[in-house]
Amino acid sequence: MSCDCAELGVSVRSDTTSLPSGHMVCVAIDRPARRKLYACKCCNQFWIVDEWAHNQIGLAIKTSSPREWKKFNDRPIHLSHLVRENGGLSDEICTWAYCEYRAIKGHSYCSHHALRVYGFRT
Repeated sequence: MSCDCAELGVSVRSDTTSLPSGHMVCVAIDRPARRKLYACKCCNQFWIVDEWAHNQIGLAIKTSSPREWKKFNDRPIHLSHLVRENGGLSDEICTWAYCEYRAIKGHSYCSHHALRVYGFRT
């Protein structure tokens, strides 16, 4: 039995077949944050997985510290994934008042404000 965990990036969309789901087992749940901790039965890689929510895209994020997973700050990974998934940054400035960051391609907001407006999962 083998998995693809080593070939996958730090984060993948949790709503796709990117995760080796046949090898994953849920080992903990963080209900307030709507996340679950999964472990791969093949390689013992741990993944923090966003629970699915209507019209939202969640992430599965690799973590090497399963004991501290609830404290793990996944915001920087969500921000970079959001930019990467939308093709990078545009030359336009975010339309949020007084913001000077560049907007995400195809959006009017920077990643920080898109996260605030859309929840992460855009």
